[in-house]
Amino acid sequence: MSKLGDWASIIFDLDDTLIVEVAAVEAAFLAICELVHKKYGIDTQKLYHAVKNHGRQLWNAFANIQYCDRIGIGYWEGLWGKFIGGDRNLQFIRDRIHNYRYEVWSNALAEFQINDPKFVRELVDLFGNELRQRLILFPETESTLKQLSQNYRLALITNGISDLQHEKLEKTNLFQYFECITISGEEGFGKPDPRIFKLTLDKLGISAENAAMVGDNLSRDIKGAQKIRIRGIWINRSKKILSQDICIPDTQIYSLSELLKLF
Repeated sequence: MSKLGDWASIIFDLDDTLIVEVAAVEAAFLAICELVHKKYGIDTQKLYHAVKNHGRQLWNAFANIQYCDRIGIGYWEGLWGKFIGGDRNLQFIRDRIHNYRYEVWSNALAEFQINDPKFVRELVDLFGNELRQRLILFPETESTLKQLSQNYRLALITNGISDLQHEKLEKTNLFQYFECITISGEEGFGKPDPRIFKLTLDKLGISAENAAMVGDNLSRDIKGAQKIRIRGIWINRSKKILSQDICIPDTQIYSLSELLKLF
């Protein structure tokens, strides 16, 4: 991959590219399930799977799944997000989110013949707290962004609701590195929709040929970017087998720090 020009832009994904997400969510679930285990003796792993199952089922039953898929949000965000915003879909979720959270934990505990409303309300609050404590950067994130920002205009495209993505950026102090931040929940559409990439290019005032997209998700980040001729750099930390039926990234890296050799 050839080096880009001095005024070119590198666009980043956020979750599981710069910030740990999947592992953080799993750790938060397990921490809460361990609390339940200590109180009631329930198997931690069995409860963990029960909570996830009820989370998905209840989320799919009440949320507008087409909208959620469009902006890229899932059931776990329903367990801790505020869903701030004027979009009617956000308002609909916001009005029902407290009941959703209660029912997820209540229904999961009911599988083990536990009926403890007060404890359920505690778990609802504790999950968000546990997850917030686990909002951390990958070790190489900040040093890589700091070096790249000296010569390149950095931008961010992230799927998710506005309040959660802003909270993540504030807690990890990442705002300072990006000239442009585009959040799907604020636009009404997200990756891989070409519109969100085009919108970001327009904000930067550059063409697709002068940009590269760095992300961990082949379908949303890389294929979406390539649709409008932005070069796609797939960060594959877990060394997954490349699924060529999705797309072929222009470059594959295994750590963000490898970007310093490319640019």
